[in-house]
Amino acid sequence: MDLSLVPAEQCGNWQSNTIHEPRRLEDHVIRVSRDGNMLNVRDRETILSEEQAKEALNHMMCEAELLARSKGSSKVRILIYAHGGLNSYGSTDERILEDHQALKMMNEDDEWYYPIYISWDSSLQTSYPEHIFRLREGYKSNILVGVPTSLVVLPSDILTTVGRYPATVTYQAINDKNRFASIRYAPWLNGAWKNALLKMCDGRLCEGDKRFSGDSSPLEANLSSYFKDSGWRQAGRATYDILSLPVRYTVGSIYHSAIASSSWNVMKRRAVMPYYPASYFDGRWESGVSGGQVFPAVLSRARASKQYDYELTLVGHSMGTMVMNEALTRYRKAFLAGDELQNIVYMAAAADIGDSMAALKPILVANGAARSEPVNFYNLTLNRVAEVAEMHWLGALPTGSLLVSIDQHHEHPEHPVRRTLGSEVNVLTAIEELDEAFRGAKGDLVFKAFDRKPGEYPRHHADFSKMDFWRSDVWQLPGS
Repeated sequence: MDLSLVPAEQCGNWQSNTIHEPRRLEDHVIRVSRDGNMLNVRDRETILSEEQAKEALNHMMCEAELLARSKGSSKVRILIYAHGGLNSYGSTDERILEDHQALKMMNEDDEWYYPIYISWDSSLQTSYPEHIFRLREGYKSNILVGVPTSLVVLPSDILTTVGRYPATVTYQAINDKNRFASIRYAPWLNGAWKNALLKMCDGRLCEGDKRFSGDSSPLEANLSSYFKDSGWRQAGRATYDILSLPVRYTVGSIYHSAIASSSWNVMKRRAVMPYYPASYFDGRWESGVSGGQVFPAVLSRARASKQYDYELTLVGHSMGTMVMNEALTRYRKAFLAGDELQNIVYMAAAADIGDSMAALKPILVANGAARSEPVNFYNLTLNRVAEVAEMHWLGALPTGSLLVSIDQHHEHPEHPVRRTLGSEVNVLTAIEELDEAFRGAKGDLVFKAFDRKPGEYPRHHADFSKMDFWRSDVWQLPGS
């Protein structure tokens, strides 16, 4: 498939150096179908042909170059953002059309970017039905097969719910214990929490605490602080917590036992689909341009340009880090063939530590590759107490962020490196392994946990997408 884009000089004669407002979806969105193909951003159903995909990408690149020209810069700065789970197509549209997030990035004086959003359907409303009616053994089945076999799949989920219920309740109780102990009774904390805290001295990694000898990576990490709300807010939260407890341990635990876990598996599948669409494996399904082609297309355009140098920043939030891990793996040679990639930013990463180390290491430690410039990596997490204390659906679901749900209820990790990278405790527990994996990296390597402060972002897992996540001061440790 040839998605090589036209060079900059063929963008046409721009009559103005002014970026139009308001921004349109066509300016910034790569819409990806549940089967992995690029879609028309408006009707969300029509699969783009190769020519249509090329036209859409060319438009974005020309807009990005226009932005650089309006800034008086020879550098085209592009930020590709992948959102996380439990998001519909409309979530991305809202950020662009109502929150004006794209325009905010473009209007920055110094740290401006032209943003491209990878919009994929990770909503619960579509994920669970797909599990029940369409997906069988990793394949997308015909509806004539899916509907009759749903009479087996659905009862199996019901039996799984019954079987998992005791474990779900137990893990929820453990999370509540950690939440309580982290604020008031530290001796009750589990071993992982205690081990993580022992690695820190005055809020930073202790000197000489690393297990490995020789040169270490430039890794930096901090320990965040939890600042309590006012007494009235604490009392209100405690009252609400107690009143919702019966629902949380019954209805909420039943939901987490099978429905949420099955939906999670479908969402993981969709995070991979932009690189390996269903049509690659089964000719019955409509083919098109895979959503992941945005990465090599942008890189090829950058290397064909005679007027501009390109700088690329990748940002993944939650499950969006899985999307980015797959891109870094699938198109590794393309990323290593030039210096366009500057920064990788992971926010509340749902990707696990092991998979992330495998995807990131060849990029960050690019010895002998064509790259001459280092790539910076920033891993941003919630405060550890805020992570376990997050509430959903008016307290009806088990407490804890999506990452807590993944580690405790959905993935059942058999090893600490299979736990999520976006958890402060997980990061500090595995800090020596991360240091070893990235030894030889030359760029910034920052693992930042945010303090939990009343009235400030981020307090919850979803808050990262509401922040000015494109600003470098958000990525850096306090005092850096």
